[in-house]
Amino acid sequence: MKGEIKNKYIEFINHIDFPTVLYVYESNKIIAMNGYAIEIIGKCYDDIRPIFDGKKFRLPKEVIDGENKIFNNVKISLANSKVTDIDMDINVFEVDNVHFVLMLFEESFKKIFASFMNVHAVRVAWKYKDRKKIYMNQILDKDIEGTSIEECVDESMLQKFEEIKESIIGAGVCQYNSIQMIVKRDKSNHFIKANRMPIINSVGDNIGILNVHNIILDKNANRKLYDNVLQGINTGTKTTQIIEKKGIPDRIKFENDVKDYIINAIERNSNGTMIMFRLENFEHIKYNVGALYIEELIKQFEQEISNQPLLENSCYKSRNIEYIVLLQTEEQSKVEEIILLINKLFNGERTIKDKNINCEINIGITHFPKDGIKSTALLKNVDFAIFEAKNDEGTNCKYYEMTRRI
Repeated sequence: MKGEIKNKYIEFINHIDFPTVLYVYESNKIIAMNGYAIEIIGKCYDDIRPIFDGKKFRLPKEVIDGENKIFNNVKISLANSKVTDIDMDINVFEVDNVHFVLMLFEESFKKIFASFMNVHAVRVAWKYKDRKKIYMNQILDKDIEGTSIEECVDESMLQKFEEIKESIIGAGVCQYNSIQMIVKRDKSNHFIKANRMPIINSVGDNIGILNVHNIILDKNANRKLYDNVLQGINTGTKTTQIIEKKGIPDRIKFENDVKDYIINAIERNSNGTMIMFRLENFEHIKYNVGALYIEELIKQFEQEISNQPLLENSCYKSRNIEYIVLLQTEEQSKVEEIILLINKLFNGERTIKDKNINCEINIGITHFPKDGIKSTALLKNVDFAIFEAKNDEGTNCKYYEMTRRI
């Protein structure tokens, strides 16, 4: 494969917000592996066989012919010599009589392909320009309830799809992070984030189109929740009362609210901001100072959060001493104001009962929907930013977009 063609596939795989590997079935050579996959496997490989304990992973003939299959609890070898189970969504498209395997996977314990988790998995479709059939993975097929794409979406969408196909196959233009609304024939509408590229053969001809997209939300089904969130933001008194009675909202409420924040950002054609701050020496304090001091420390943190107008209506408790702040803006001055406040309140020495305790806070920042349209992706991104901050002696705060975008 020519270098410039391979680079297009590499670029495409790196835009998929899900652990993904693309390899050639006949030769076992890996064309591309994105950062999410590397984080699980441990390092980037040139050959697929070391991942499967040095052997070729045999695919059934129907999968080679383009029929999708999900493999559950497949054992793979990690770079640290450990073994883990993964669930794989395998898709195979043909180029010059060889088979490109697009492998999407997640660790089995996360149950990523279980029916109640399907919203997190990506949808895959591909079509050759000389064939009528549209190939798709099981999750996308389930979305449209076994019908054809043409029967599922509104007629106005079909024309839009045709224009996209002509642009991508005809002009060879890749389309990344395209956020659009899909209107179904039942008049419901759904936001998706799509990445599309031409399927390119060895001489550089565009022979088809490859589409990978994420479902964001069914806007109509979540309208009531969406309106309630906006009302809570606009009337701070109600949110303050909730905090005073129930404490800082938890991770579950964050998972619900962030969907609506993302919808709002998409409708405004703008970006919001997610800030996470974490007490990095939590375990040291717990085991060397005492668990009772941790309890008092948490009380102090949450009292100070509830007393700050900049935090009280937008802050969520995640785990241990880790908090998430959601903002409807990416305005630099507003973000910096929050960062300065977090450092002023929580970073450094404080008195807990009879002891002086030094709190080491690190901060990560990411934007939505620019850096992710799912809570799982945003949390991974912000966690990576915190990791970078922890290893940088110059600052305790990092933007995900300024470090490494997957």
